[in-house]
Amino acid sequence: QIKAKANESSKLQRGEILSLQALVGLMWRTITRARKLEADQTTACKLAAGLRKRLDPTLPGEYFGSCMLFMLTEAKVGDLLGQDLGWAAQALHETVLRETANIGRQRLMNIQLYDANGFESSDVVVASSPWFEMYGSDFGWGEGLAVLSGSANKFDGGISVFPGKVEGGSMDLK
Repeated sequence: QIKAKANESSKLQRGEILSLQALVGLMWRTITRARKLEADQTTACKLAAGLRKRLDPTLPGEYFGSCMLFMLTEAKVGDLLGQDLGWAAQALHETVLRETANIGRQRLMNIQLYDANGFESSDVVVASSPWFEMYGSDFGWGEGLAVLSGSANKFDGGISVFPGKVEGGSMDLK
Protein backbone atom coordinates (compact mmCIF):
# COMPACT_ATOMS: atom_id res chain seq x y z
CA GLN A 1 0.00 0.00 0.00
CA ILE A 2 2.90 2.35 0.78
CA LYS A 3 4.49 1.61 -2.61
CA ALA A 4 1.19 2.18 -4.42
CA LYS A 5 0.65 5.49 -2.63
CA ALA A 6 4.18 6.66 -3.48
CA ASN A 7 3.85 5.70 -7.15
CA GLU A 8 0.43 7.33 -7.39
CA SER A 9 1.66 10.68 -6.09
CA SER A 10 5.10 10.73 -7.76
CA LYS A 11 5.82 12.35 -11.09
CA LEU A 12 8.25 9.76 -12.45
CA GLN A 13 9.22 9.96 -16.08
CA ARG A 14 10.72 6.45 -16.16
CA GLY A 15 10.58 3.35 -14.02
CA GLU A 16 8.63 2.68 -10.88
CA ILE A 17 9.30 3.45 -7.25
CA LEU A 18 10.31 0.23 -5.50
CA SER A 19 8.88 -0.94 -2.17
CA LEU A 20 12.17 -0.23 -0.41
CA GLN A 21 12.34 3.31 -1.81
CA ALA A 22 8.76 4.01 -0.71
CA LEU A 23 9.34 2.62 2.78
CA VAL A 24 12.64 4.49 3.22
CA GLY A 25 10.98 7.68 1.97
CA LEU A 26 8.27 7.25 4.60
CA MET A 27 10.84 6.65 7.36
CA TRP A 28 13.00 9.61 6.23
CA ARG A 29 10.01 11.94 6.42
CA THR A 30 8.81 10.49 9.75
CA ILE A 31 12.21 10.67 11.47
CA THR A 32 12.81 14.19 10.14
CA ARG A 33 9.39 15.34 11.36
CA ALA A 34 10.03 13.85 14.82
CA ARG A 35 13.36 15.70 15.08
CA LYS A 36 11.58 19.09 14.66
CA LEU A 37 14.37 20.53 12.53
CA GLU A 38 14.27 24.01 11.02
CA ALA A 39 12.67 24.20 7.56
CA ASP A 40 15.82 25.65 5.96
CA GLN A 41 18.13 22.96 7.38
CA THR A 42 19.44 20.29 5.02
CA THR A 43 18.66 16.65 5.74
CA ALA A 44 20.09 13.65 3.94
CA CYS A 45 19.06 10.06 3.45
CA LYS A 46 22.06 7.81 2.91
CA LEU A 47 21.12 4.47 1.42
CA ALA A 48 23.84 1.80 1.52
CA ALA A 49 24.16 0.00 -1.80
CA GLY A 50 26.27 -2.96 -2.80
CA LEU A 51 28.31 -2.39 -5.94
CA ARG A 52 29.28 -5.95 -6.87
CA LYS A 53 26.51 -6.27 -9.48
CA ARG A 54 26.58 -2.60 -10.51
CA LEU A 55 30.23 -2.36 -11.56
CA ASP A 56 31.22 -2.89 -15.16
CA PRO A 57 33.44 -4.85 -15.37
CA THR A 58 32.36 -6.71 -12.27
CA LEU A 59 34.73 -7.55 -9.45
CA PRO A 60 36.60 -10.83 -9.71
CA GLY A 61 35.08 -13.76 -7.81
CA GLU A 62 38.17 -13.86 -5.57
CA TYR A 63 37.46 -10.35 -4.23
CA PHE A 64 36.63 -10.92 -0.56
CA GLY A 65 36.05 -7.41 0.77
CA SER A 66 32.95 -5.30 1.00
CA CYS A 67 32.14 -3.20 -2.00
CA MET A 68 29.50 -0.63 -1.22
CA LEU A 69 28.78 3.06 -1.11
CA PHE A 70 26.18 5.33 0.41
CA MET A 71 23.83 6.85 -2.15
CA LEU A 72 23.17 10.38 -0.93
CA THR A 73 19.81 12.11 -1.34
CA GLU A 74 19.57 15.59 0.17
CA ALA A 75 16.65 17.95 0.70
CA LYS A 76 15.71 20.98 2.74
CA VAL A 77 13.55 19.92 5.68
CA GLY A 78 10.77 22.26 4.51
CA ASP A 79 10.75 20.63 1.07
CA LEU A 80 10.80 17.08 2.43
CA LEU A 81 7.96 17.68 4.87
CA GLY A 82 6.03 20.08 2.64
CA GLN A 83 5.64 17.51 -0.11
CA ASP A 84 4.01 14.08 -0.03
CA LEU A 85 5.48 10.58 0.22
CA GLY A 86 5.75 10.31 -3.57
CA TRP A 87 8.12 13.29 -3.67
CA ALA A 88 10.52 11.74 -1.12
CA ALA A 89 10.38 8.28 -2.72
CA GLN A 90 10.94 9.80 -6.17
CA ALA A 91 14.00 11.68 -4.90
CA LEU A 92 15.44 8.38 -3.60
CA HIS A 93 14.53 6.60 -6.85
CA GLU A 94 16.28 9.26 -8.95
CA THR A 95 19.41 9.00 -6.78
CA VAL A 96 19.56 5.25 -7.43
CA LEU A 97 19.17 5.83 -11.19
CA ARG A 98 21.97 8.43 -11.15
CA GLU A 99 24.48 6.15 -9.43
CA THR A 100 25.98 4.48 -12.48
CA ALA A 101 28.81 1.95 -12.54
CA ASN A 102 31.25 4.69 -13.56
CA ILE A 103 30.32 6.88 -10.62
CA GLY A 104 30.58 3.88 -8.31
CA ARG A 105 34.02 2.93 -9.60
CA GLN A 106 35.22 6.55 -9.33
CA ARG A 107 34.01 6.75 -5.75
CA LEU A 108 35.64 3.39 -4.91
CA MET A 109 39.02 4.88 -5.77
CA ASN A 110 38.61 7.11 -2.70
CA ILE A 111 38.47 4.48 0.03
CA GLN A 112 36.47 5.59 3.05
CA LEU A 113 35.86 3.99 6.40
CA TYR A 114 32.42 4.69 7.79
CA ASP A 115 31.88 5.47 11.44
CA ALA A 116 28.44 5.95 12.95
CA ASN A 117 29.76 9.07 14.67
CA GLY A 118 30.59 10.62 11.29
CA PHE A 119 27.00 11.19 10.21
CA GLU A 120 25.11 14.44 10.71
CA SER A 121 22.36 14.56 13.33
CA SER A 122 19.88 15.43 10.57
CA ASP A 123 20.73 12.34 8.49
CA VAL A 124 18.90 9.06 8.10
CA VAL A 125 21.22 6.16 7.24
CA VAL A 126 19.82 2.92 5.81
CA ALA A 127 21.93 -0.23 5.79
CA SER A 128 21.55 -3.95 5.26
CA SER A 129 19.12 -5.28 2.66
CA PRO A 130 15.73 -6.94 2.35
CA TRP A 131 17.28 -9.21 -0.29
CA PHE A 132 19.66 -11.03 2.08
CA GLU A 133 18.11 -14.36 3.01
CA MET A 134 18.04 -14.32 6.80
CA TYR A 135 15.34 -16.71 7.93
CA GLY A 136 16.34 -19.58 5.65
CA SER A 137 19.72 -20.15 7.34
CA ASP A 138 19.75 -23.31 9.41
CA PHE A 139 22.80 -24.00 11.57
CA GLY A 140 21.40 -27.24 12.96
CA TRP A 141 18.91 -25.64 15.36
CA GLY A 142 16.12 -25.16 12.85
CA GLU A 143 14.96 -22.12 10.92
CA GLY A 144 15.43 -18.69 12.50
CA LEU A 145 12.58 -17.07 14.42
CA ALA A 146 13.86 -13.49 14.39
CA VAL A 147 16.66 -11.35 13.00
CA LEU A 148 18.65 -9.40 15.52
CA SER A 149 21.27 -6.89 14.48
CA GLY A 150 23.27 -6.60 17.70
CA SER A 151 24.39 -3.46 19.45
CA ALA A 152 26.99 -2.22 16.96
CA ASN A 153 26.34 0.89 14.89
CA LYS A 154 23.19 1.93 16.73
CA PHE A 155 22.61 5.65 16.43
CA ASP A 156 19.79 8.14 15.99
CA GLY A 157 18.52 7.89 12.44
CA GLY A 158 20.13 4.52 11.70
CA ILE A 159 17.86 1.94 10.07
CA SER A 160 18.70 -1.69 9.32
CA VAL A 161 16.48 -3.40 6.74
CA PHE A 162 15.93 -7.16 6.75
CA PRO A 163 13.58 -9.44 4.84
CA GLY A 164 10.36 -9.98 6.80
CA LYS A 165 9.25 -13.29 8.23
CA VAL A 166 5.90 -12.95 6.45
CA GLU A 167 5.96 -14.39 2.93
CA GLY A 168 5.38 -12.10 -0.05
CA GLY A 169 8.10 -9.48 0.21
CA SER A 170 7.63 -8.07 3.69
CA MET A 171 10.46 -6.12 5.35
CA ASP A 172 11.57 -5.67 8.95
CA LEU A 173 13.16 -2.40 10.02
CA LYS A 174 15.34 -2.19 13.11
